[in-house]
Amino acid sequence: MFDLSKIDEILGSIKAEKAFRSLEEHKRVIEERKLSYEDLLNFAACTMADFENYELENEELKKLLDVYEGLLEAQQVAVEMLKQNYNERLGIAELSELFKTIRRFLEGQIRGREQQKKIQGVVAANARHSKPGGSRDKQQKIREIWASGHYSSRDICAEEECAGLGMSFSAARKALRGTPDPT
Repeated sequence: MFDLSKIDEILGSIKAEKAFRSLEEHKRVIEERKLSYEDLLNFAACTMADFENYELENEELKKLLDVYEGLLEAQQVAVEMLKQNYNERLGIAELSELFKTIRRFLEGQIRGREQQKKIQGVVAANARHSKPGGSRDKQQKIREIWASGHYSSRDICAEEECAGLGMSFSAARKALRGTPDPT
């Protein structure tokens, strides 16, 4: 039976030499250290197990990379769609945010648990803002009121409608920025 305490000693002695130039140097180092056949077999088994683990990790990272590249392509399509129709922009912007959130989540899978916690906060905030009666819903309602043509200016529209929608004047006014004049 091989003594497990020897593994660190063997690995330490072999890892010290990181770059061998020839098979002859390998043989010379093994002879100098007087490693037994059993020690060499155990070291080879450990190395093969490490190699298999690295291959599995590499395959998983390749899968994540494929998903990430697919998301980038989808995000490019979403950007093109944003240019085509203003009414579709609001929904597509949320979809774009979802792509970013998913991308951040995938990056979190690579970077670790701390990144995942940040992403969960973004997802929760997006969920709060997007739910019925949330800030995005209120912004859409004030834009619809403005588009109705009932008001002569955005300021008047924001001032008179903000309280009824449960939003501040400044938030209502910001929601009306960049909107087209009613027809």
